[in-house]
Amino acid sequence: MAKFNTDYQDAFFTLFDVLKADQRTQDMEAGDLKEIVTQLGNFSENEIWPNRVLSDEQGCQLTDEGVKAPESLRKGHEAFYANGWFGLGLPEEIGGMPVPEAVNIACQSILNGCNTAWAMYPGLTRAALSVVLAKGSQAQKDMIVPKMIEGRWGGTMCLTEPGAGSDVGAVRTTATPNDDGSYNIKGIKIFISSGENDLYENIIHLVLAKTPNAPEGTKGISLFIVPRYLHDDQGNNTTANDVVATKIEEKMGIHANATCEMTFGQNGDCKGWLISEE
Repeated sequence: MAKFNTDYQDAFFTLFDVLKADQRTQDMEAGDLKEIVTQLGNFSENEIWPNRVLSDEQGCQLTDEGVKAPESLRKGHEAFYANGWFGLGLPEEIGGMPVPEAVNIACQSILNGCNTAWAMYPGLTRAALSVVLAKGSQAQKDMIVPKMIEGRWGGTMCLTEPGAGSDVGAVRTTATPNDDGSYNIKGIKIFISSGENDLYENIIHLVLAKTPNAPEGTKGISLFIVPRYLHDDQGNNTTANDVVATKIEEKMGIHANATCEMTFGQNGDCKGWLISEE
């Protein structure tokens, strides 16, 4: 079996001789940052890399209970969150571990090198979390961010549709307002990385959709928070939200990440909330 090695000499030269990453933080010296990168490298080599081949061979399975990720990923996935690695580079006030962005990128590169398919699960979650942090209401942040930091909730970005790939202005997914402030979401998204899986209790989909009478093109697009499961005020799942993975798709041979066709509102009962709405 191949062995994974990290070229720390090259990484540290880039980080500290070229980018001067240690000069971009007042709380850590170069030695502290090198230790973080080294420890992340050790974790990746021991917990993530060994499952690379097996998870690719197992792949993701579409079952009556939803999409199942390769079971071989679960131990490393849970350890990644338990050891706090998901919070690397995120603000301390939300439970993160602030480091210069260059250091965070170096660590993400190591994770991707160990198992790209697995790294996409927390990677998409981090992307969704970043959008909620930047644009979400305080109530949305309070509900979603802690669950993602803990590893209970995952996240996706649902943009591409049949006939509307790079032209996002042509999306056909609709969002019809309800009296309670929610919207009924209806449409199909394709090639959604991490679209559905059982590594998380719930998945927060960020969905591009158009409201009634919205202008044509990109100016008519809005962004909605659409959970896989509806939940109570404590974040515990209550009922399914009419969000279904209707097909597992192929994406560049990445078999261990669930690339899905996602169908929203096929029974007319998928609820979403406009991001940043109180």
